[in-house]
Amino acid sequence: MAEEFAMRKPAFDIFSGTPDTNACWLETVEGLSDARARMEVVAAQAPGQYFVFCTETQTVMAQTETFSKAKVKSNGASGLFRTHCMAQKASPIV
Repeated sequence: MAEEFAMRKPAFDIFSGTPDTNACWLETVEGLSDARARMEVVAAQAPGQYFVFCTETQTVMAQTETFSKAKVKSNGASGLFRTHCMAQKASPIV
């Protein structure tokens, strides 16, 4: 049992909103790469702002912002989508 605990990946929390104003906890995921991937899935299903937070270090590890698809008549584009992930050294949740 001690080996299981030692082998666990660190847990990261996924929030909607922004770290400094309107954060709303959604879920906890083990492993940073899995948390980032899950955040992207959630963001694709419900456009908005999301971030991955490490409670151990009080650091925002990744952020994304997605937008609703909208038809653009001028060039026939089917939609708009923008996302980015970035590591930050310290962004405490207040």
